[in-house]
Amino acid sequence: MRQIQEFQAHDSYVIRVLFTRDGETLVTAGMDNLIRLWSLSGWRLVRAFEGHENSVNAIVLTPDETRLVSASTDKTIRLWRFPDGALLTTLTGHTRTVSDAVLAPDGDTLATVSYDNRVRLWSLSGGAQTGELKSGQKKVCSVDFLPDGRLLAAADVFGGVVVWNAETRKVVGEIPAHPAGAARVAFTPDGRSLIWIDTDGTLRAHAVEDWRETAKLALESGGVFSLAFSPGRPLLAVGLNHQVALVSLENWRVMETLAVKPKGVYGLAFSPDGNLLAMGAADKRVRVWVVE
Repeated sequence: MRQIQEFQAHDSYVIRVLFTRDGETLVTAGMDNLIRLWSLSGWRLVRAFEGHENSVNAIVLTPDETRLVSASTDKTIRLWRFPDGALLTTLTGHTRTVSDAVLAPDGDTLATVSYDNRVRLWSLSGGAQTGELKSGQKKVCSVDFLPDGRLLAAADVFGGVVVWNAETRKVVGEIPAHPAGAARVAFTPDGRSLIWIDTDGTLRAHAVEDWRETAKLALESGGVFSLAFSPGRPLLAVGLNHQVALVSLENWRVMETLAVKPKGVYGLAFSPDGNLLAMGAADKRVRVWVVE
C-alpha cells in the first residue's frame, strides 16, 4: 500500500467516506455537521451540504446516485438531491443519536439505527416510516442488509448482534452479547457470512445458514470504528486505534497494517475498482492509499 494523498476535509472528526460509482468523487461526512464532495482530480472541494445541526454519522448513496441519505446526532435522517445538495426530505422519529443507516438493494427501503434502542425502516419514495424492528438491544450502533435484501443485522454497543427477516420482520438469528460489545456488523459481499467485531478488536465470522462461528481473529488494537470490503477481492479493511488492518477473508490473516497518527480511524471506503482506499480520521483529515 502506498499513500498518495492527505488533506484536511472537515473542521472536526471525519466520520464517513464513500466514493461515487464512477470513482471521480469522494464524499465525506464530519462531526462539524457537514457533508462535502471532493473531486479526485486535484482533490479539490466541489460542494458542501449544510443543514444538520450535529455530527453526520452515516452517508449512503441511492443506486442511481441521484440522492444521498445522511443520518445525524441531531436525531434526523435527511434526503438530499445528489450532487447539487438540495434538501428533499427530513425524516424524524428517532429520539436519540442516529448512529447508522443502510439502503436495501431495492434502493427505496432504508434502515436506520439509533441509541434510542430502535431499528426503524423507511420508504424513501414515500418519505415515511414503514416499520420498526423489536429486539432487546439498548444502544444500536451498526446495521447492514444481506446483499439480496432478505436479512437485516444490527449490532449493539453493549451487546451482540440480532438478525431479522426483512420481509416478515421476525428475528431469525442472534449472536450473544460480548463483554466488549459489538462495534460494527456487515455481511460479506457474497452473502455467505456475517462479519462483526467488538471494541477490543476481535473479528468474527458467522455462517448465514445457521449462525455458527466459522472464523475468529484477534487484532492488535481495539476501538473499532469502521469496516470496508474491497470490490472483487476477498479483502477487508478494519479501522482500529492508530491503524488500518487489511485482513484476507481467504486465510483470515492480517495482510498489512497501515499506521496512522490519529487514534480514531472512522470512515473507510474502497473505490469502485478496488484500487484506492480512503480513510477519515479524528484529526480532521482524509488519507488515500493505492492498493497494491
